[in-house]
Amino acid sequence: MGRRGRTRRLRVGSDLYLWSVRHVHAPDEEPGCREVLTIRRGRAGVRILFPAGPGRFVGDGLVPTGTVMAAGGPTVNLHEPRHVRTLLDGARAAGWDPDTAWITDLDGWSLLERHAST
Repeated sequence: MGRRGRTRRLRVGSDLYLWSVRHVHAPDEEPGCREVLTIRRGRAGVRILFPAGPGRFVGDGLVPTGTVMAAGGPTVNLHEPRHVRTLLDGARAAGWDPDTAWITDLDGWSLLERHAST
């Protein structure tokens, strides 16, 4: 899918968001890896975190980078703009406001669960 961490554009109405996906190895005191989707508008940004865990899988060599999936749930490719838009909408519904927030971290698994239940 190109360079890792490449910044891409997503236009929603008249708003332009920049987004990127990274695979991050956790510090030694925390087990596992995580996928991080960062969405920015101006100086505000939201990091949507997907840490690996029991029943929760992220890109790890067997699963492509940018892929997240929960046992029994859908597989989501964070490199696809439609999934980024869904997570952006979820972040906004969860209270992230790019007009007032700086950088906010949100749990991506919760956003996906909320989306799947609607």
